Amino acid sequence: MRRATPPRPGERWTLLVVRDAFFGVRRFSDFQAHLDVPRAVLSDRLTGLVRDSILVRRPDDERPGRHVYELTDAGRDLWPVLYSLLVWGGRHRLPNSRTFEHAACGVLLDDRGARDDRSAVESVTLVKRGNDRGDPYRRRGGAD
Repeated sequence: MRRATPPRPGERWTLLVVRDAFFGVRRFSDFQAHLDVPRAVLSDRLTGLVRDSILVRRPDDERPGRHVYELTDAGRDLWPVLYSLLVWGGRHRLPNSRTFEHAACGVLLDDRGARDDRSAVESVTLVKRGNDRGDPYRRRGGAD
């Protein structure tokens, strides 16, 4: 089995695809709608993330002949890194009005991307909340 490698941050769109996977985006068409990325580029990035064992591609039970992309264990292990970039950007670039909560239990995540009660986060599937103005997920619909 191929060892998982981190997403190549120099490749445009790669980290955004991983970020969207954490937000619950699973289908090619939804990734494309949320990111407004050319289809060929998105296909290349998804193929690379599957090859690097960050995502796994599975048949879509709801749409025969289509596939969904899901984070692997190695992909979910990237959450603290990705979340720390979101927190850093909120502090030093553009203020971030979003807060994040653990989808399974609704507990808010702290600046480390962990639950406020310091217990382990088994699943990093997240939902967004906060100021929805200018939020591309609200504008285009999809992964909420």
